[in-house]
Order: sequence, then C-alpha cells, then structure tokens
Amino acid sequence: MKMAMAVRVSTDEDRNPSPHESESETPPLEPHTSKQQSDTSKSYRYKEIHALMFLWEDDDLHVLNEVNELKAVFDKHYHFTSILISVIPSRKPYCHVKNEIENLRHVLNRTDSLVIVYYSGHGHLFEYGKMTWSAYE
Repeated sequence: MKMAMAVRVSTDEDRNPSPHESESETPPLEPHTSKQQSDTSKSYRYKEIHALMFLWEDDDLHVLNEVNELKAVFDKHYHFTSILISVIPSRKPYCHVKNEIENLRHVLNRTDSLVIVYYSGHGHLFEYGKMTWSAYE
C-alpha cells in the first residue's frame, strides 16, 4: 500500500476563514521557484515546500527507483526547498520515523511552509482508522 499525505500545522486563520473565502477554494500547489519570492505581483500559498520520503531498508517491493524518480519531479519541476529520502531500519523503525519528523519541527511551525510526507511500502489499515507501516506484507 502506498500513501502520501500533506502535513500542515493548523492556525486560527485555517479554522476561521474570512467571509470572502470558501474552504473549498484552496489554491493548488504551485511550482516553487526563486522567481516567486521576488515576484510581488503574485501571492503564493507556501514560501517553502519540503518533502520527507520514506522507504524500508528491507525493501521487498523494490521502490528505490520509484522514490528517486518522484524526488526528481519534486526537484526539477516544482523546485522544492528540501527533499529528504529516509530509509526506515528494521530495528526500532518507530523511533527512526518519529526522529525524522521531529527534525522538521522548525518547518512544521511555519504557516507558510508545506511538508509532504511520502511513504512507499506495505501498510495495514485497521477498522478503527489506525494505520501501521510494515516492511513486509
């Protein structure tokens, strides 16, 4: 099972949109370039876009090429601020994932930054809504 999710810290503005805004009018993800920072005629939702991409050390799905291809798209077409590929070890995987996400704490606290967490590997969704990532099916 593959999953991708965007992680963003909620702010009061997110919970209380202005009367002129609709929650369904979220602007699309725009390619991030240095030109955008100097172009004051346009307003972009995010000043920084970061990707944290996970795959397993014991990768029985052989997803490394796929992850590298997606990284190239993020870099060449969208000019992400940072892209990190993180290999989840078989020993203490939870600690590894938790530490990688905590390392992005400085980014997660900014309202003008987007962090995309991409996972390529096996997963199990339980009936009560919890998901577990696993190296093997």
